Amino acid sequence: MSDPKRSAPTEWPTLLLLAGCYAAWALATTWLAALWLPAGIALTTLAIALHSSLSHEMIHGHPFPDRRVNEALVFPALTLVVPYRRFRDTHLEHHRDSLLTDPYDDPESNYWDPAVWQRLKPWQQAILRVNNTLAGRLLIGPAVGTWAFTLSDLRAIRAGRAGVLSGWLWHLPALVPVALWLGHVAQMPVWAYLLSAYMGLSILKIRTFLEHQAHERARGRTVIIEDRGILAFLFLNNNLHVVHHMHPRMPWYRLPGLYQETRARYLGRTGGYRPIRSGTLRNNGELAQGMEPWVLLTFGAVVFQTARFMLQKQLSAAALSASGATFARFLYSAPLVLAAVPLLLAAKGLDWPAMPPLFWLYAWIGGATQIFATVFVLLIFRSRNFAVGITLKKTEVLLTALVSLVVLGEGVSIPALVAIVVGMTGVLILSNMPEGQGAWWRRLDSRAAILGIGSGVFFAVSGVCYRGATLQIAVDDPLTRAVVTLAAVGISQLIGMGLWMHLRERGQIGKVVAAWRTAGLIGLASLGGSVCWFTAFTLQNATYVYAVGQSEVILSLLASYVIFRERLSWREGTGIALVSVSVLSLILLV
Repeated sequence: MSDPKRSAPTEWPTLLLLAGCYAAWALATTWLAALWLPAGIALTTLAIALHSSLSHEMIHGHPFPDRRVNEALVFPALTLVVPYRRFRDTHLEHHRDSLLTDPYDDPESNYWDPAVWQRLKPWQQAILRVNNTLAGRLLIGPAVGTWAFTLSDLRAIRAGRAGVLSGWLWHLPALVPVALWLGHVAQMPVWAYLLSAYMGLSILKIRTFLEHQAHERARGRTVIIEDRGILAFLFLNNNLHVVHHMHPRMPWYRLPGLYQETRARYLGRTGGYRPIRSGTLRNNGELAQGMEPWVLLTFGAVVFQTARFMLQKQLSAAALSASGATFARFLYSAPLVLAAVPLLLAAKGLDWPAMPPLFWLYAWIGGATQIFATVFVLLIFRSRNFAVGITLKKTEVLLTALVSLVVLGEGVSIPALVAIVVGMTGVLILSNMPEGQGAWWRRLDSRAAILGIGSGVFFAVSGVCYRGATLQIAVDDPLTRAVVTLAAVGISQLIGMGLWMHLRERGQIGKVVAAWRTAGLIGLASLGGSVCWFTAFTLQNATYVYAVGQSEVILSLLASYVIFRERLSWREGTGIALVSVSVLSLILLV
């Protein structure tokens, strides 16, 4: 089918996103890996997954009409195992829609001819059965797919098929820049990068697991997954797979708008496939009626969170490391919220709700990124005073707003752009230590600035994921959805971080237990704040919740003056004022 006319020869959103992807990859493999390796691995994983999705865009003629230029833009083989030219050739074969999912003619098919299946050995069938589950696709899917792809290409090379050998030979120089970077620039061990590459491919397997279905008619074999969460962003809206197959030359950021224009038409092509939704905004009337509860909940969360950060700062400064102070909140809050779930369900007369795989994916990603973000904030406290640390953390609102613009395909108005620039100016002012000297551009690589922005990124991702998780719980009551999600996240965080502490900072566990008086208060403050945050996320978009949460800056200022007896310099006050003005402007403009 022909595409709607492309609006411009150069697609700037794709170019900007590609630049951001490379920047994130470089930051993750150097500074972030040196600061805390698990955080470096996590961000590298996301950057590799996004780079693969951008490579898919290049295959379909984006962002330039010249295929050679597009190929050069994604030349470095960040995934290590996927030759771009072989990916290009096999994927374009896959786009012959009349042959979709055919086990012989579609190179991306996961289906088997029954006769061939019967000839497989039992252990081969067992592996493929596991690979045909979502968990299996995540755990062994990259290994199975790479092995099958490589084996098929070796057969094609032996048969003399044109283009296969040259595609692999061209892959070798694409590995060179990655190898040079890892050997001479990166602060990440090779094993850690290999793990990141594998996990990046695992994320992509989620899309390939869902995007096609068995159907008698070829046009019914491609599906729609109505999701606008972090996965839709990483997949560049290819969850709207019918739209992509019908308009393969349409850039990723126009797919949601095109889908909404004629939604019924696209859904009709799926052959009755029921779309999966991550949740959408209600209509304006319902939104207005629900405004007051989520705002009040957010204010409550701010009060609890400010108290928790003050207590964590005391622990971190006195006896515990940043990781130990973070672990304290999970040790003393997770068991409480887990115990509260059956009581709440009994009080409301509800059974334990189902938790689909997508719920756990959102919950685990949100939990991991929240841990990284909290550790970053506590590290800020060691080089900045309390109020400035909290303000740098609150870049999450700006980042969440920007991500929303990218994911939802919404344009940026001139006033909103001005507000964002004002906020970034405030961050730049805050990025230098009070005693620091030097030119303004040197502030960009300040440790405090990077920690603040990094915590904002992770908090933005965690907030979106938590909202996505709560919307997967099939219960009408927002509080129940919030508490069930919080219990799953809290116990996962407790187990995951407990194992990390046992392996890397074993002595800190005993110190957390010994400091039970203060640590217990941290747990209670964390419990109250988390219940408020999670319930607010069930009622409203994470961007608006975080925006209202900017009132935390005022409380942090009061805490700095009244409790910690800290004074702000005029420069720090100016930076805080600029960030606050920026956030308030975005609240009014968005």
